[in-house]
Amino acid sequence: MIRQPGEWHYTDDCIYKYFLGVDRMFTGKSTVHAALLATLCLQLSAADSGNSTGNSNDTKPSGYHAVIDHPNAGTSGSPSGNGILYHNGPLMLGLVNIYYVWYGNWSVDPNALPILQYLAQNIGGSPYFAINTTYTNGSGTPVANMVAFAGSTNDNYSQGTTLSDSGVFAVASHAITSGSLPLDTNGVYFVLTSPDVKESSGFITQYCAWHSYGMVNGSPIKFAFVGDAATQGLGACAEQTAHSPNGDVGADAMASVLIHELEESVTDPLLNAWYDSQGNENADKCAWTFGTTYTTANGSVANMKLGGRDYLIQRNWVNASGGYCALALLPSITSVSPNSGAPGATVPVNISGSNLTNGTVTLSGTGVTATVLSSSANQITASLAIASGAATGARSLTVKTVGGTSAASAFTITAAPNTPTLSSISPSSGAQGTSVSVTLTGTNLVSPATINIAGTGVSATNVTLVSGTSITATFVIAVSAATGAHNVSVTTTNGTTATLPFNVTPPPPPTLSSIGPSSGAQGSSVNVTLTGTNFIGSASLNISGTGITASNVTIANATSITATLTIAATATAGAYAISVTTPGGTSATQAFTVNAASTAPTLTSMTPSSGHPSTVVAVSLFGTNFTSQTGVRLSGGGAAKSNVVYVSPTQINVTFTFNATVALGGHNVYVTNSAGNSNILVFTVN
Repeated sequence: MIRQPGEWHYTDDCIYKYFLGVDRMFTGKSTVHAALLATLCLQLSAADSGNSTGNSNDTKPSGYHAVIDHPNAGTSGSPSGNGILYHNGPLMLGLVNIYYVWYGNWSVDPNALPILQYLAQNIGGSPYFAINTTYTNGSGTPVANMVAFAGSTNDNYSQGTTLSDSGVFAVASHAITSGSLPLDTNGVYFVLTSPDVKESSGFITQYCAWHSYGMVNGSPIKFAFVGDAATQGLGACAEQTAHSPNGDVGADAMASVLIHELEESVTDPLLNAWYDSQGNENADKCAWTFGTTYTTANGSVANMKLGGRDYLIQRNWVNASGGYCALALLPSITSVSPNSGAPGATVPVNISGSNLTNGTVTLSGTGVTATVLSSSANQITASLAIASGAATGARSLTVKTVGGTSAASAFTITAAPNTPTLSSISPSSGAQGTSVSVTLTGTNLVSPATINIAGTGVSATNVTLVSGTSITATFVIAVSAATGAHNVSVTTTNGTTATLPFNVTPPPPPTLSSIGPSSGAQGSSVNVTLTGTNFIGSASLNISGTGITASNVTIANATSITATLTIAATATAGAYAISVTTPGGTSATQAFTVNAASTAPTLTSMTPSSGHPSTVVAVSLFGTNFTSQTGVRLSGGGAAKSNVVYVSPTQINVTFTFNATVALGGHNVYVTNSAGNSNILVFTVN
C-alpha cells in the first residue's frame, strides 16, 4: 500500500488535494505556486487519455502497507476480472532506477547496507519482478522487467530522529537538490531509516512502509519510506524475528516491504493507475503471504534466491488469469524438441516457452527421468532418460517453477527401433604407440554414433558413419596402453551394441639399416640419421665401447631417428657398434667409424682456376687431409660457393657462382677443418 498525505491526485476536474492539510504537500511550503499546479495538471491530464476500467466510486488507496496483524493485510478485493482495476494513470515504463537515502546512524546495523544494495542490484530481471509485466498503461505498453541500483547517499539526521511524512519528502528532495543524487523521473528514492528513527504518522502501529510522489524542480519524483523496525516492534513488520536468511532480521524485514513498495511505485506511481475497488494496490493484495518457502543454511525461511542471496519477500498480484498471488508468473511451454524418444534412449531436449527460470521437468507415468541441465526465462535444456521397459505412447510433459506448473505438452515414447549390432572390427589389433585405421561392421548403425572402448590408453577419433552397416575410425593406442583385449561397442540413439575385443599388442622390435654419416673424427660432434623400421614410442641408442655419447635422440617417424653423436678427443679410432632400443626390443647393430683427429688440410691445385662474370663454374679442389667436415672458403664480393661435395681425402668438388658485378682479378680459395686452414690458391675472374 501507499501513504498519501499531502499528495496531489487528479480526477476529471484535474487536481484536488487529498484529505490532509496543505502543510503536508511535499514542497515544504504552505502554498503551491499556480504555475506548478498547472504544469502538474497538464502532465497528469496527458496520462489520462486511455479508457479507464476503474470506477470513480472505487476507494482510493488506503495509505498504508499494513502491519502484519492489521485487518486489511493481504485482502484481495475486486473479485471481478483480474481483481485489480486500471484508473488511467501513468506507469513507470522501461528501466526503473532505485536510489537509497541512508537516513540516521547505520553504523548500528552495517550489515543492512550490503543486504539491501544487493537486493536492488538483483531484483531486475528476476522471475519475481516479471509479475509486474502483466500491468500495462492505456496504450497497452507493459512494465519492463528492468531495475537498476543507481546510487545512494547518507543523511545524518537532517530532519531529526522523528520524521513526519513531509520530513520524509524533505529528505528525498534534499538528496536531489543538493546534488547527492540525480533528478530522475523514472527512479524511486527510498528513504531508509536506521533503527533509532521514528516516523510520527504510524510506523509500526499502522504501517511498515509507504510510497508516494512529490514535485522537485517542477518534476514529479517517486519516493518511499522504509524503516528498520529492529528496536521498535519488529514483530509488526517482520515475518521472522529470531532468524532471517541474511542473518539480519531488521534488514531482511526491510527487504520484503521495500520490494512491496517498489512494485506499487512502478504500477501506481502517481496513485491513479492500478488498484482495486477497495483501494488495494497490487502488492497490498498479497501482503504478508509468502507462498512456497524453503529452509536456508542458517535455519531460517526464504522463498527466493536473487543472485547469491536468499530472501523472504511477500508475494505480488498477477494481473492475468483472473488474478492471483504468486512469486513468479506461471510457466508456459510453446515447444519441446525433439518431442519423442524410444525406450532405452537418453534424449536431449530443448523446451521453449516463457517464465521457465529454475524450472523442473516432469513427465506423466513411469519410466522416464528428466534432468534439467540449464534454464533461462525462455528455454530449458534437459535430458530425458527413457527406461528400456517404458510403455510407448504420449506422455504429459510439464514445467514447475515457484510460479506454478505449466500446461502440459506432449512427449511421445515411440516403439523401440532396431538396436544396433556390431559383428566385426578390422583390423582387430594394434600395437602400443600406433594409430590404426579400423572399420566396424554391424547393423542399424545411425548417426550420431559413439564408439566406446573399455580401459584406458585407446581412444577413437575420426569416427565416420559410412552406412547403416559400416563405421570407420582411427584407434589411437598410447604407448602406455595395457596390452590385451579392450572391449569395443557402438552407441546410437537406439541403444548400445554388444562388445567385440580389440587387442593391444606390444610394438614389434625395431630394425636398423643405416647410419648417415657413418663416421666422424675424434673430438667432433656429428649429427646423424638412423634409418630402419618400428621406431615406436621411446627410443635410446646403444653404442659399444667408450668415448661416444648420444644426445638429442628424436623419433622423426617410424623409420627415422635423428641424434647427435659426440666423439671424445680420446675416443679410440675404429668401428663402433650402434643399435636402437624401443619398447618393442633392440635392433641389430650398424657400424659407426671414428677417424683419427684431423690434421690441417693442404690445397695443391684446382681445376679450372679461372672464370668469367655472370657464370657458374664447377670446380674440383685437390689436396690432402680432406674429410666430410672440411669447408671451402672463397673471397671477394660478387663471388659465392655452394654444393660442397666430399669426394675423397684428396678431392672436394664445389660450385663457384660469379655475378655480373664481381671484381675482376684474383679471388682467394682455401679449405679448412677443425685443425686449421690450408694454403691459399687464386681463382682468376677475367
